[in-house]
Amino acid sequence: MKKNIIFVIVAVLAIIIVSGAYFTVDETQQAVVSRFGEIVKVIVPEESYEQVKAELANDARFSKVVVEQGRGIFFKVPFLDTVQYFSTQLYTYDASAREVITMDKKSVTIDNSAQWQITNPVLFKVSIGSVNNAQSRLDDLLYSKMNEKVGKTTAATLISDREYSEEMLTAIADENNATLNQYGMNVTFVRIKKADYPEENYRNIYDRMIAERNQMATLYRSEGQEEALKIKSDADKQAAVITAEAEKNAAITKGQADAEAAKIYNEAYSIDSEFYEFYRTLLAYKESLKDANTTIIIDKDSPFAKYLFGQE
Repeated sequence: MKKNIIFVIVAVLAIIIVSGAYFTVDETQQAVVSRFGEIVKVIVPEESYEQVKAELANDARFSKVVVEQGRGIFFKVPFLDTVQYFSTQLYTYDASAREVITMDKKSVTIDNSAQWQITNPVLFKVSIGSVNNAQSRLDDLLYSKMNEKVGKTTAATLISDREYSEEMLTAIADENNATLNQYGMNVTFVRIKKADYPEENYRNIYDRMIAERNQMATLYRSEGQEEALKIKSDADKQAAVITAEAEKNAAITKGQADAEAAKIYNEAYSIDSEFYEFYRTLLAYKESLKDANTTIIIDKDSPFAKYLFGQE
């Protein structure tokens, strides 16, 4: 009976020891093995193996760390070694929208994000420790660098020139990586999700646009009134010229007509002066006596009464 108990205990201990002697790393992981708080081994993807190995070899603190590559099962010392896993996948850094000042002293609200990954889990574990700490560090570095770059360009260029913005963001990523590499991190790209003027600026812009439009409307109205006065003045001038010309022509025509009438009268008078005198007198009677209540006082010997009284 005692032998059976001892056998069971030994078997359980063996299972515990064996199970604690290995660990697995999958396709999305890299691992750091520590013994009594000191890093002794690191497992990284094949694509980053050479880089990590070179970085650790050049760092006196980690020159004795064993670097292994690949995926699958790896061995460790049971009870003494602890394993910490880090993802090989991209992390997303998403900053809150913030205001920055451009070269032309304009306030612009920028909402940016970035993709980053852990490239050296040993350096990352020692210098940063956790993803939350990494996000906080990125927030400081990227915002500082963004402020610096935006301060060297105008608001219009930042908002409308896409090519310039992409070059600026690439430079921000590269310059930040010079610092982040010592933390075992790398920013793959930085993006501005939205760059716009602050909300209160829109009211100023709208007010300025309205003022500009009113100014233009006043200018157009003034120019229109000036042009209208020119047209009216020109029209009045032309009308005066036309009227004067018409009056001149009318006077000429009337003078010609009067001359022609006088000529006709003279010719008629020369042919039959008595009849002409009679006709002229009748016209005078007609004009003078057209009102039935008209009273005429004339001398009977007056030539005007000659035909009224039947005088010869």
